[in-house]
Amino acid sequence: MCGIAGLATPRMTVEELRVSVELMNSLQRHRGPDGKGVFVEPGIALGHRRLSILDLSDAGRQPMIDPTGRYVLTFNGEIYNYLELRDELKAKGHVFQSRSDTEVLLHAVMEWGADCLSRLRGMFAFAVWDKRKKRLFAARDRFGIKPFHYLIDPDGGLVFASEIKALLPFLDNREVDETILGWFLAWGMSEFHQERTFLRDVKKLAPAHYLLWEPGKPLECHRYWSFSVEPRFENSHAELFQDSQRFRSAFLDAVDVHLRSDVPVGTCLSGGLDSSSIVGATSYLLRKRGQWKEDWQHSFSACFDEPEIDERPWIEAVIDKTKATRHYTFPSSEEYVEDLPSLVWHQEEPFAGTSPYAQYRVAKLAKEQGIKVLLDGQGSDEYLAGYEAFIWLYLKELTQRGQWREFIQDLPAFETVRPAGVWEKGRKLITKFWRNKTGDLERLYGASAVPRVPSEVRVTGTVNELVEMRLSRSVMALLRYEDRNTMAFSIESRVPFLDHPLVEATLSMPVKSKISGGWTKRVLREGLADLLPDKVRLRKSKLGFATPEDVWMRGALGEWVRQTLEHPTVVTKYVDPSGLQDLLRETPKLGYNAPRDSLLFRLAMVEAWNEHFLNRDLSAWV
Repeated sequence: MCGIAGLATPRMTVEELRVSVELMNSLQRHRGPDGKGVFVEPGIALGHRRLSILDLSDAGRQPMIDPTGRYVLTFNGEIYNYLELRDELKAKGHVFQSRSDTEVLLHAVMEWGADCLSRLRGMFAFAVWDKRKKRLFAARDRFGIKPFHYLIDPDGGLVFASEIKALLPFLDNREVDETILGWFLAWGMSEFHQERTFLRDVKKLAPAHYLLWEPGKPLECHRYWSFSVEPRFENSHAELFQDSQRFRSAFLDAVDVHLRSDVPVGTCLSGGLDSSSIVGATSYLLRKRGQWKEDWQHSFSACFDEPEIDERPWIEAVIDKTKATRHYTFPSSEEYVEDLPSLVWHQEEPFAGTSPYAQYRVAKLAKEQGIKVLLDGQGSDEYLAGYEAFIWLYLKELTQRGQWREFIQDLPAFETVRPAGVWEKGRKLITKFWRNKTGDLERLYGASAVPRVPSEVRVTGTVNELVEMRLSRSVMALLRYEDRNTMAFSIESRVPFLDHPLVEATLSMPVKSKISGGWTKRVLREGLADLLPDKVRLRKSKLGFATPEDVWMRGALGEWVRQTLEHPTVVTKYVDPSGLQDLLRETPKLGYNAPRDSLLFRLAMVEAWNEHFLNRDLSAWV
């Protein structure tokens, strides 16, 4: 895990290129405190900040130049199958000087060019300069786990970096993309667009894409991978068993390769199915190898004293089973407000709730314990039908298919859906929610000017459609939180559930292997039964990185929201100032998850983003 940066432009001198890329390196130094490097020649500068995970020696330093001197690589991420690729490349005559995955990636590019991407198993964002062709080749992993931001300067030059902050010195005007901002303010949607950011001139290389840049030519972007979802709805009992065993095999293999490291590896643990599965699989694999020992496996959790979100009973059940060493952190509303400037600076774009702060504190705790690599459970909810919305769509499909007996059986079995008067209660709740939400939005924007929900996230009503949207769009925000929160403390975060062989295997299963019989994530629950305590495996409540927003918004955080919006400097460019003040007057106490309170929080967040990111004095950070 590292930070990369680069400038490909003929308009700068070599010295200007060097100074510029060193500035970009400095702005991303938190991503790589173990070393830095630059490569500069006419027309190109590549920078790198190193976080040493594999091959801690100087042989793994970057930018890395191949033995022929033709290719130069700067790389962020991990290639988990580097050992297998190394053997394959050795058989083709390649000679290696290090034990790093960086050198394997460089030789893979030399051997296969862009076709190497189909062979890579991992998370990555990298750029390779071809000195002979004067061409830059850059790529991003299949799900966008690792970031790659870029801009095109007025002369057609390319400037890129892991983080947006490294591009700020090259923006003459830091203009906001008002469409993206409108979607965020109105609907809380951020980071769902594959290419656009909150800044108009800063773009993202989309997941599963690569780009080619040559001087004097238009930038080219190409997709190299896509996923498909099995359309079948039904399965048999025998097929469910087979699918659960397939899932188990693919999942254990994913965790196994994600444990490859030359430094200690820790795990996030929320007490939910996903993180508990990773902790259980890690314990199982280490014991199977004979490598498990006391005080080696560490878990990190954010906890709260509020009973409704206190996950310690489930966390402790996992600890009892695996004997991992537990570490707890207890974030507070006052600490949130105190840490907000740092959190906003590292997140780089506005975020809609308080849950990213819990993850931020977990990363801080891991840093304090000397851990450089964390495994986390992001991604499984998206393709294993883990969210409550999947339950409603599944039940809807049962009725559409005329499977009324199964509908009547499954309705009460999903404990998050209550059978008594469920449709009427649901209708009233949804009607009240949208009336309040759209009513407040109309006061802020005017009845005809409320931003429409973007078409990219609209779902017409099937489980598979929601899987496709969540996996290609919604997961991007979670991955941004993950990357920035952990890299703020120079920690590499790995997400085994987004190992693409595991995802592809699960997507090939019919709907009822993922959700049926009153259970979400069915193949996980059945395939990993021996790795999980029943208290967790049979759990139906879902919290994620939950925070006590009801308490916080009645305390220091709510007061911060109110003070921030009493004299706004930015959001009144986009919403009606009098409408905003009316909403504040009508909300004497900020509450929990009400549409209005969530809206006010987002408005305050945009103010904070403008102050602590867009208008930040970069010299203070450098």
